[in-house]
Amino acid sequence: MITEVNIEHSSNIKRVEYDDNEKTLLVGFANGTMYRYFDVPVEVFTDFIDSDKENAVLYPSPSPLRCK
Repeated sequence: MITEVNIEHSSNIKRVEYDDNEKTLLVGFANGTMYRYFDVPVEVFTDFIDSDKENAVLYPSPSPLRCK
């Protein structure tokens, strides 16, 4: 299932989309750039959605997620 969320509280991040079958997170930025993160646990997605979007972190410490 794909979950798409429009972000209204951030001037930088405008949209995120999570595919729980593929474990991918797509992040759309205000400037049109999009990043796709791979092997993302659902907990990272839900923590991100529940966080303060203006100061959100897209990777668990200490290692960042793979991104293309």
